[in-house]
Amino acid sequence: MRELCKQFYFQFAFSKAPESMLTTKRVLLDRAIRLRTGEPLTLALLLQEAASYHGLVLELIDFPGYPLLRFDYEQCSYFVDPSNGELLLDQQVQERFEDATDEDDEDFSWEMLEAADQKTVIVRYLSELKHALIADRRFADALTTVHMLLAVLPDDPYEIRDRGYILEELDCNHVAVDDYQYFVEQCPDDPSAQLLRLQLENWTTPQTVLH
Repeated sequence: MRELCKQFYFQFAFSKAPESMLTTKRVLLDRAIRLRTGEPLTLALLLQEAASYHGLVLELIDFPGYPLLRFDYEQCSYFVDPSNGELLLDQQVQERFEDATDEDDEDFSWEMLEAADQKTVIVRYLSELKHALIADRRFADALTTVHMLLAVLPDDPYEIRDRGYILEELDCNHVAVDDYQYFVEQCPDDPSAQLLRLQLENWTTPQTVLH
């Protein structure tokens, strides 16, 4: 496992994206391969595939902040930080959890380090891609991505809210209204719901035309 990480991060020079904002060139797998840099999730998927090519099984862990990879060998588990290939000890894994969560969030549990199922991986990747496309202002592609997410998570109010935002950016306010209304009804206590209520009121209030 150490040799594979050495090849991936040093010989082939893969590295974590230097900028803090998500962009599609750091999320899309083909772009990350070409540029040798990407978001931790993208690097995790690429390293997982490289390990499979060498007959090794790396499980992706849906961890706070960004995923980890787990390698099981002789009844022991080893954890890989996909941003740099560092092998983490148990204490380092716990520290990663504490750094990525607030004090009021759930306590650390080793059950969190179970392998993510395929649906979880797909949703996490598509979510990153959606936010990257929005950041790049590629709203038509973002709309396609959110439709893919809704195929996996039908009626999810947050995905429907995001679809409404994308439709608004595409000047389809008449369609975005239904999505925003659905979100407000399903998540009335969400901080963004109040703002959307005001926006919906402004859209539906007749405007007085002065002559």
